[in-house]
Amino acid sequence: MNLLQDNVEDAINEKNTNIITASFSENYTLVNNSSYETLFLNNAKINGSAFCLQNDGGILIGEGVSKVKISFKCHYNSIILPGSKWVSAFVNDVAICAVCQQLSSRASLTSSTEMIDVQPGDIIYLKVNGSNGDIIRADYTYSNITIEKVN
Repeated sequence: MNLLQDNVEDAINEKNTNIITASFSENYTLVNNSSYETLFLNNAKINGSAFCLQNDGGILIGEGVSKVKISFKCHYNSIILPGSKWVSAFVNDVAICAVCQQLSSRASLTSSTEMIDVQPGDIIYLKVNGSNGDIIRADYTYSNITIEKVN
């Protein structure tokens, strides 16, 4: 009987998970060399009320959230100059996790899952750094960020 009750409680908790997976709807072409540019997140699947999209392309952390799991990936096309290409998650103006790869053509840059401390009102951004003319492919499957509230 306890095992059945535990399974039911686990299913309820899983259903009530606060999670967001966000992406952008158009390919993004970098306009600068060697400076971070924000990807404008405007497409999201949201479960729960812990997160919402902001008008500036970020994800707002809601009330009652103090720790999150975060992961991201971007399909990156190095068009003009080979070299270091970065995809990073930022909390407000601080980089919290990043993926860097030497590219001469294209690749999917994927982060590991990181656990980070946050506060209500923080905004998480997905940013890229590379060469003028590089393209980040807008594809929900290949370019997105997922943030989940940790209880």
